[in-house]
Amino acid sequence: MAKEIAVLTAVDGQTAPMDQGGLLRVYRRQEGGWQEERSMPLLMAAGGGLAGLRKQLAAMVEFLAGCRIVVASTITGVPYYELEKAGCSLWEMQGAPLELLNEVLAGEEEQAVKPAVEAVSLPIPEELGEGRYRISICEVQRASGGITSKQILQPWLQGRIFASLEILCTHVPPWLECEWQSGGAFAGVKEKLPSGEWKVFLQGK
Repeated sequence: MAKEIAVLTAVDGQTAPMDQGGLLRVYRRQEGGWQEERSMPLLMAAGGGLAGLRKQLAAMVEFLAGCRIVVASTITGVPYYELEKAGCSLWEMQGAPLELLNEVLAGEEEQAVKPAVEAVSLPIPEELGEGRYRISICEVQRASGGITSKQILQPWLQGRIFASLEILCTHVPPWLECEWQSGGAFAGVKEKLPSGEWKVFLQGK
């Protein structure tokens, strides 16, 4: 496994939110410690719109080269979608890079030795009639067992004609929200429930 991890930092040296930008530092583990290999300013300017944001993220992926582990305080929306599509493993953590890198590397190595497919029963949408469906992915999200919301929902959504899909979840999957905000094959709204869970309502176009 490559021993490189990229961390987005703010001016105070702590991790920064991806949508606000900062200084992107790539660290390499060598001789038992971490050394900063290279860095680049990451300016998430709002003036360029969605196309400008994607151009900046493409430049970031090119800068990362073989590094595919990215840490920031938060990673949501378009940055999450684009970086995940580029094959990056994304971590949301608070703190200074040198306090986090060993923990991130240990988590990556643990994931690498897990079976590719675990013996779990994946939820499938329940048909309610007239093209309406409902599904809960709360248990899968709480379990953190290597199965992602994208593995459950994306194959079902691709190429399917439906009137509506109601999704109960512990948090709204960033990739899913990005899909409907960027004008994909369905429209969506989200609602936080009194229980703290979320209800997402998708409508086919």
